Amino acid sequence: SSDVCSSDLADQAIRQARAGSVFVQHVSLGSMAEAQEWRAQYAALNKSRIAAVTTQDQGIKYVVLSGPFASLKEAEAFGKRPGVPADPWLRPVKSLQRALVSSGR
Repeated sequence: SSDVCSSDLADQAIRQARAGSVFVQHVSLGSMAEAQEWRAQYAALNKSRIAAVTTQDQGIKYVVLSGPFASLKEAEAFGKRPGVPADPWLRPVKSLQRALVSSGR
């Protein structure tokens, strides 16, 4: 899928994140376009990225992520910031690394 703008993809950030770091996953959608559209509604997420991940029951999903954060506490604090959509999933980097579509597994 060469139509995906590589700056959007969080793969590199996820791969290079330190062990123990945490990402804030805001939403999981069916296409890159939907994820980009969803993210565009939130100015607070202008630095967030999108990753393609494999889910156990729904195939490939596109998740909007902020991070990595050094700790759960930092991720939690970001999730509570004004303008950040409520109730994000605080996702350990390990879980994302395993789910990355491009991880070649």
